[in-house]
This record gives sequence, structure tokens and C-alpha cells, in this order.
Amino acid sequence: MTCIRRRILIVDDEPLARARILKYLETFPDLYEIREAQDGLAALALLPVFKPDILFLDIEMPELTGFDVLRNIPEEQRPKIIFQTAYDQFALRAFEENVCDYLLKPFPDERIKKSLERATSTSGSELKKLELHLNREKQYLRNIVVNVGAKQKIIPIQDVWCLMSEAHISKVVLEKVDYACNQSLQYFEQNLDPGTFLRIHRNAIVNLERISCFSHGPNMEVTLKNGLILKASREGAKTLKQVLR
Repeated sequence: MTCIRRRILIVDDEPLARARILKYLETFPDLYEIREAQDGLAALALLPVFKPDILFLDIEMPELTGFDVLRNIPEEQRPKIIFQTAYDQFALRAFEENVCDYLLKPFPDERIKKSLERATSTSGSELKKLELHLNREKQYLRNIVVNVGAKQKIIPIQDVWCLMSEAHISKVVLEKVDYACNQSLQYFEQNLDPGTFLRIHRNAIVNLERISCFSHGPNMEVTLKNGLILKASREGAKTLKQVLR
């Protein structure tokens, strides 16, 4: 009988840390197909191509942390996540993200084995129960990753003026340029700080700090400081007026 190998992606900026996991996995060549990524950007580029079943994801990495990587993977495309780090203060937040396990460096082979078992057996309901027990302040997006040609660009969230949806394509709008992105406006509404970003229309989320003025009446228009004009729905207009009082 043919055994279907599970695809595993190891993401860590430390070569020795990747080698540690790789050495263990390579003892089971019939069980796992393995790829490596040296940082978060490389991981995001490889994810849609390799489509891993399990992701070993380091938390502390330059430019994009493990949490940044996770938040830039559409929910429906997320593999099973196993976080690894040298710092245990991230444990609660890691489980809030519905990860399967959390490895504290350095870890023995037995812990890798246990993590893989959890990744292949933990149900969604069990993860939800775990999430409910780990009550911690929500962490919002700090960066958005977009594709620019064959490369990927990191956009700090404070540089975003608004997010729009046109013809089922989401756009991240900066002061003078915009970029298409893979995430939906619903995803951004759930993961952006509501104290800074407000959904004013089914097709628009605005950075409140970038608003110059808005019109009154049933068909509100919101003008940003760069001159861009957005339409607000009746409910969006009502909420905006309450927020900006």
C-alpha cells in the first residue's frame, strides 16, 4: 500500500534550528516531504506553491515574526501550525492563534514526535476549547505582505490609508499607490485595530487618522488627506459619526 507523505515546511532564520528539525524528519523519508525557508517572506512565497500540511514556524525572526506570517495566510489556506521559539512568553498568544503545539528551544526528538502527533490528530473543536481558556488581549496586524511582481513587499500597518474591494479584489491603499492582496476585507476587519480602522462600507475600511472631512446627508462621502474619496454606507456613516465625536 502506498503511503501519502505529509508536506512539512520548516521556517526559521537560524540554520542550526532548521537542521535540528530536518535531521529528525529525514529519518522518516516515507512519511514526510520537507522544504525549508530562512525567513517569513520566503515562507509566504513558498506556501502557495508547496502547500504544506504542517508548518514549523519560528516566532522571533527579522522583518516578519511568526505571528506576522500567520496573519498573512488566509484562514482557509492555513496548514497545521507548530510554533518554536527560545522564549516562553509567547505561549499563550501562540495558542490563541489555534496552533497545534508550541516547542520551546532546545527540544528533544520526543517533543518533535509529540508535536507531529498533535498536528495530525487535534480537532478544531479541541483547539477552540483551548482558545477559550487562554483569555489574552487580542494582537492586531502590524504588517501586511503584498505581492509586487515576483517579489513580496512588507507594508507597515501605519502606512495604510484604507483598504478597498473592487471586482472581488482587495487593495491595500497607501498615500500615493495601492497594491492588490489576497486577504478579504472581512479578514482585515477582524484583524485590524478597531480603534484605528473602521469599516464604513462593504467595499471599504478606512484609517481614521487619514480622514480629512466627510459630508453629511444620506449619501456620506469620506475624503482622505490625500484627496481620495470613499463612499460610506448608512450604517458606516452612523458609526463613523459616533467614533469621530
